[in-house]
Amino acid sequence: EVFSVPATTETDVAFMTVGAGKVFTFTGAIGSGTEDGEYRIKINGVSQSYQRTSWADRNVKFKFDVSGIAAGSTIKLTVVHSALLPQDFKGNIFGKLQDA
Repeated sequence: EVFSVPATTETDVAFMTVGAGKVFTFTGAIGSGTEDGEYRIKINGVSQSYQRTSWADRNVKFKFDVSGIAAGSTIKLTVVHSALLPQDFKGNIFGKLQDA
């Protein structure tokens, strides 16, 4: 969980680095916050997908089936919002970590 996220600042809500000798199968992520936001999934810094929440539903659910993500790779769920005041956000990354 990340508290007091300032407006227009892309912030990591959840992240992981694949450990040495491991390979990761990325199956999804969820995110939520106290304000609308644009969420992005990034693998090794490259945007893979994005979703935006609204006042009617402040939750996002990403579904993936990306296998073979190598050791040292990073997976991030980030958020940007444009509210006047700082906001709180949280998220999780889901998948399966296996020996390489």
